[in-house]
Amino acid sequence: MNDKWLKMKALLENEYVWPAKYRFKFIIPKEKENEIEKMFPNEKIEYRASKNGNYLSVTFQRLCQGSEEIIKTYELASTIKGLILL
Repeated sequence: MNDKWLKMKALLENEYVWPAKYRFKFIIPKEKENEIEKMFPNEKIEYRASKNGNYLSVTFQRLCQGSEEIIKTYELASTIKGLILL
């Protein structure tokens, strides 16, 4: 696990009592919407288009058992080209 994820893990461990609901947020290019849906088929995903419609804000909540689950989700999502983690 790199330093970025270790810092995030420490922050999550200080902020949450597990299990806990966690809100995932990403920004993706509009054309990547299908990739997000394939990657997270069981999630109720909310989308909001950017002003020009080129990007989508992606949000979903999931009950997570620990910080490792959150980090794994972010690592998986980050494989989508052009995705920005929030």
